[in-house]
Amino acid sequence: MHYPVAATLLALGGQLPADLDGTLFVGELSLDGSVRHVNGILPMAHLAQAQGYKSLFVPVADAPPEAALIQGIDV
Repeated sequence: MHYPVAATLLALGGQLPADLDGTLFVGELSLDGSVRHVNGILPMAHLAQAQGYKSLFVPVADAPPEAALIQGIDV
C-alpha cells in the first residue's frame, strides 16, 4: 500500500491510526501544511465507497458540502 508522505509522518507521530488500510486521502498539500480544496470530491468519494474504502480524508472545506453526502464511508 502506498501512503502520502504527510499521512505517514502523522501516523508515525501518533496523530493518525497506524493502520491506514482502507483509507483514501484526497487533497492538495500546500507548502504551509494546509490541505487545499480539489475539484471532483463528490465523484471521488462515491468511487472510494464503491471500491470498498472505509475512510476518506478530504480538505475541511470539501467534507460537509460534498464528501459527506456519500453513505457507507467515514469522511
